[in-house]
Amino acid sequence: MLTRITTQAAVVLCLLFIIGISSVYSSDTPPIVIKKMEQSVARIVNLYVTPLGKEDGVLGSGFFINREGNIVTNLHVVEVPAGCKPLALVVMYKYDGKAVLSRADVIRKDADRDMAILRIEKAQGYEPLYLQQNKCIAGQTVYSLGFPADLDRIQDAKAMYNKWISLLTKQKRTVEFNLTDDIDQFIRPSLYQGTIGRIVNKPWNNDVRKRELEILEHNAVISAGHSGGPLVDADGNVVGVNTAGKYLKGKIVDKEGDIDISGSAQYQLASSARELLIFLKNEKTDHLVAQGTMSSSTKMYVYLGGGMILLAVVGTIAYFSLKNSWKGKSKAATPAVGMRSSVSGAPAVASSWEMPPAPQQVSQKKQPSSFPRSDRGAASVPIQLKGQLEDGKECLLTFSIAMVESKGKLVIGRKSDQCDLVVPDLSVSRVHAELVFRNGGLYLQDAGGSSQTTVNGVTLYKQKALLHSGDVITLGNAKFTVLS
Repeated sequence: MLTRITTQAAVVLCLLFIIGISSVYSSDTPPIVIKKMEQSVARIVNLYVTPLGKEDGVLGSGFFINREGNIVTNLHVVEVPAGCKPLALVVMYKYDGKAVLSRADVIRKDADRDMAILRIEKAQGYEPLYLQQNKCIAGQTVYSLGFPADLDRIQDAKAMYNKWISLLTKQKRTVEFNLTDDIDQFIRPSLYQGTIGRIVNKPWNNDVRKRELEILEHNAVISAGHSGGPLVDADGNVVGVNTAGKYLKGKIVDKEGDIDISGSAQYQLASSARELLIFLKNEKTDHLVAQGTMSSSTKMYVYLGGGMILLAVVGTIAYFSLKNSWKGKSKAATPAVGMRSSVSGAPAVASSWEMPPAPQQVSQKKQPSSFPRSDRGAASVPIQLKGQLEDGKECLLTFSIAMVESKGKLVIGRKSDQCDLVVPDLSVSRVHAELVFRNGGLYLQDAGGSSQTTVNGVTLYKQKALLHSGDVITLGNAKFTVLS
């Protein structure tokens, strides 16, 4: 009963272990991350008129942080340059095959962190992101999510934005329309994978007038239009707000001459989610926090460690349960060494070469072997194993105690070049059993093959039994009687 329960528990634990590992690896799949987050990020369009009367603007990204229509982005995305006249600040996102265009208002700012909070009215269909409060580590895998500016089609984009924005009025601040391919290409977020290189504490642009911030340096690609977008971990939790790229300046010299590296991106910068949490707390803005979450790599180690411990415990319990079970069966089925069973008359099965117990130690009278070696003459008396094979043919094996003693043992089996007594039956193992003479008795020892060995109905497996004249032996499906 205990063995069955232990086995069932082991199966359940193994299934839970496999499910846990599967969940860890599935969370690392970028397509799953981006699919979940398409309704969480928004393209931000900030249009204004320059002092020369030219229409200009900034394209950026942002993400929802709660269910009240609040969006986080960079302050430089929504600011209007000095001397310019604001024209429109709109947010675009998609859900369930629809595109949403809405006017937005800036309700909170933090110049030191280059962060801003927007609000849109009557927002629906979006999914807010959770913010990771645990500190990131160097080498951690991250993904940048945002909307590239499509600079090669910027004129088409401006024309399309102007057309969309014309649909908005002071009374009608939000509109929805079906998502077509032309619209989708402008509000379809891009996802780039990278790694955090290091975490530093310094002001933005090394401006000593500003406070020090926790900044993440990473190599997940961001470009024009990605500013304000989220930097997420493999579970889709926000670990930072993408802000800028660090660019090299000057030239380097190699054997072939000067190479201009000006404008080459070295790494990307993001304010950590911990800085964002401070900003939101100071501004008393609701947000969602990923409580007690672990990175996928940490989850994997936890599952592996826990799984190994559980399997070790279950394996130990199963081992001792099986050991006790077999021990109990062996005691119940095996009478004392050198004794006949009082029920069936079967010979005792010995587990080691021991002298039969003294008469006072057992409740039955000792039965000596029928093949004692009192002198050399008796040792030479022929002993026969007469029997019938599986196909009905008769088989006779003849030997003597002297032969057993001279060789140390006689091997019985089907293989003629390995056995002293050959049994030509396919049900018999190539090396099936051995005859040995120990402590004044003749024993049959099973060799541990796949075919069974029995003496008077008692199965031997790598065990031995004391033989007597008249005992019935089976080797596989061949049946023999001991004659002397």
